[in-house]
Amino acid sequence: MLVRVRAFAMTKSQIQIGARIDRLRQSGRVFVVMLAAAIASSPGCTGQRSRSGGSNPSGKPELQRGFNAAALRSDLYDFADEFTAQVAGVASEIAGASPDRTVREATLIFKSRLIPHFQSLIVDDDPREALINAWTTCVQVRIYLTEGRGQAIFGAAQATAVSMIQDLEARILSIALSHAPEPMVTEAGKAIEVYAR
Repeated sequence: MLVRVRAFAMTKSQIQIGARIDRLRQSGRVFVVMLAAAIASSPGCTGQRSRSGGSNPSGKPELQRGFNAAALRSDLYDFADEFTAQVAGVASEIAGASPDRTVREATLIFKSRLIPHFQSLIVDDDPREALINAWTTCVQVRIYLTEGRGQAIFGAAQATAVSMIQDLEARILSIALSHAPEPMVTEAGKAIEVYAR
């Protein structure tokens, strides 16, 4: 079955790639609220009082001991640039090397859906939520490319795409570790892995 969309044909499985990314966007908010609540109840965080002792009108969890929202936001913006460049670069590399039209179309759909979705996550008002969403997206894409329906989407170049997302996942983990205590990051990583499946 082929569907004509914006001057190129898409198979049913390629349409499912876009639908999967849309589902990630819809379900992500619920997960972020649950994880933020878990972080708020863990040692080193408070959801009701700021470090100065005043009230926190947003009610969102606030890290104690040196949490710097501006620094985290800056790191996430840099990561978004890196993510965009890596996804676009690897997709173009795979498309350029593949004689298979289905693989070339899959790379176009992959990058044209994933990049805007990811960029929309990074601009969240709370950089902690943006971090959780970005990390979750990396894990979900890794699972999709290694175990899910996308495990053969790029044909012979599948390993290139998997390596790219594993590198990006390692990078977002290092950002998390530079802004939160290791035990909290470890627990968040476990929760993200479970949620992503």
